[in-house]
Amino acid sequence: MLYVVLSDNRPQPAETEIDLNSQRLGTVRVERGRLTTFSYRLPGNWLGESEKVRLELRTPPWIPAEVYDSKDSRRLGVMLMEVRFTK
Repeated sequence: MLYVVLSDNRPQPAETEIDLNSQRLGTVRVERGRLTTFSYRLPGNWLGESEKVRLELRTPPWIPAEVYDSKDSRRLGVMLMEVRFTK
């Protein structure tokens, strides 16, 4: 199993696509102030012969200074809180 825990501070929910080794696993809606857990049952041979894993998150960026009374002009995505693989 793959568990991905996300959070966000933007005022509107963010749709976040989750890919593992270039394969789309799904999309999860991440809401402000909440921890959101995405879980996916991986097949027994999901790693194959590789020992490397590439996890990609795609979400629309946002800039806190454009939304809140803030000087933070960074383009941010969602917050990745935890990634866990279990058998």
